[in-house]
Amino acid sequence: MVAIVLAVAALAAVGGSQTAVPPATPAATATPPSAAGSSPGSSPSASPGLPAGLELTAKSALLMDAASGQVLAEKNAHEPLPPASLTKVMTLALVYDAVASGQLALDDVVNAGAGVAELGGSQIWLEPGERMSAGDLLLAVAIASANDASLALAEHLAGTEAKFVALMNERAREQGMRDGSFRNAHGLDEPGHLLSAWDVAAISRYALRFPDLLQATSTWEHYLRGGKSWLVNTNRLLRLYPGVDGLKTGSTDKAGFCVAATAVRDQTRLIAVVMNAPGSEARFSEAARLLNYGFANFATLPLLKCGQVLDEVRVHKGRALTVPLVAAADLGITVARGAKPEVEQRIVITATPVAPIAKDQHVGQLVVYADGREAARVDLLAEHDVPRLSFWEQLLRVLGSLGRPYS
Repeated sequence: MVAIVLAVAALAAVGGSQTAVPPATPAATATPPSAAGSSPGSSPSASPGLPAGLELTAKSALLMDAASGQVLAEKNAHEPLPPASLTKVMTLALVYDAVASGQLALDDVVNAGAGVAELGGSQIWLEPGERMSAGDLLLAVAIASANDASLALAEHLAGTEAKFVALMNERAREQGMRDGSFRNAHGLDEPGHLLSAWDVAAISRYALRFPDLLQATSTWEHYLRGGKSWLVNTNRLLRLYPGVDGLKTGSTDKAGFCVAATAVRDQTRLIAVVMNAPGSEARFSEAARLLNYGFANFATLPLLKCGQVLDEVRVHKGRALTVPLVAAADLGITVARGAKPEVEQRIVITATPVAPIAKDQHVGQLVVYADGREAARVDLLAEHDVPRLSFWEQLLRVLGSLGRPYS
């Protein structure tokens, strides 16, 4: 069942009853609730912690249902820590977003800047001035965690790394990052370059919107430069854990050993984040234990797909009287395995939309309740543009309505 609820300000304007509803948040993706169902930017009212018997040596960890954003297990999930190359999840997401929007093509040629030779760490040994396709550079980042390729893509897309990092922070906050911030596009240790396990899970969830990104991070090997450079994936879970198809590993002296892994079974996709583990084997084994716990105890109930039309809402002063509302992202809810909750869906409109309305403009949210408790929410966007009526068009509409019975 879907009920449409209009927020207080709009209801007062049209004389309706006043119903308290949560305000919409202007994010272009499903809002990831905590275990208690809170939205990004707020402090969770409860924490699931770690279940009995699941002990982790990593300093921080988190297990999340990718469809609902519900946290299923966590350890120090909001402690900002050096993220190492988990940073590149956001870098990859921004670049693949640019590809999806047509701003960048995979066969575009990127000229490496002078800074690529100064980074160190994981790299493909780009020379300043070397030319390589954006597609090959993306694979170098996704597979081999190449710092120099990350910098080359950032500078190509935004002009400077600093401008790209500003975009990273802006988009990550929109997607739920609330504990840390980025200082570079590659993840090498730098003062203030910190993320929490929650932050990493939130941006990983955003990254899953791009199928090509997931395909790249699941690629085991690739050759560059006509076969002269061999890339091998640093994520051993791709070979060790059935269903794992992404995302990134990372390690530095300060970060320890980290991994953000995602795996899918049936209709359930989970995200496991492990940060500051004492060794490489520990990060993989502890991520696997988190995934085992999640798949054994929870399942995802899919509700809708990104772009699905849910309803329509009236538009004030628009050439079209209404505009269809579409979901900004896939959405599902997390349930205990075997459970069958009673599900209710409510569309929340914070104010009556006034033309002009742009395609993909944020209009409201769909809030999902399971057994009376909020379980998930997703932003609702306008399916198409709605131009504003001119003064004369508005006058003609008013005159044309005279004498008609009220509906």
